[in-house]
Amino acid sequence: MPVRVRRRLDGYRRMERSPSRAALPTEDCMTVTRALAVVPSSDLVASRRWWTTLLGREPDLVPMPSDIEWHFDGGGGMQVVDDAEHAGAGSVTLGSDDVDGDVTGARDRGIEIPDPVTVPSGQFRIAQLTDPDGNTVVLAQDLGAV
Repeated sequence: MPVRVRRRLDGYRRMERSPSRAALPTEDCMTVTRALAVVPSSDLVASRRWWTTLLGREPDLVPMPSDIEWHFDGGGGMQVVDDAEHAGAGSVTLGSDDVDGDVTGARDRGIEIPDPVTVPSGQFRIAQLTDPDGNTVVLAQDLGAV
């Protein structure tokens, strides 16, 4: 369901659900079945090791020597690609049902990760870190969905 962002009187933004896609005209719409975040890497071997440790599992697919992929049960996925020129400029947000538990698990596997915080609006709990290339990684739990 599409999401609209509205600024509240107190300055914080609030996300509101928009009408479903079915209610919108579809004749000119793309038929997107899946989306992948792309994270550039300067050293794919080191990145694979780090991301495997963070996620707690090996990649789901290695479609070519310069690309590794993880797919997620809730939909979508993530590619880590050999792209030294853009390494460190990437960003990915990974949705979580239990960000505190995921942070604990990542720490148990050897990943240094800050404590999660609840954003000022109270809608999300997040933990932000960087991969070895400096790409931003955000673990985010939607507290409104709890």
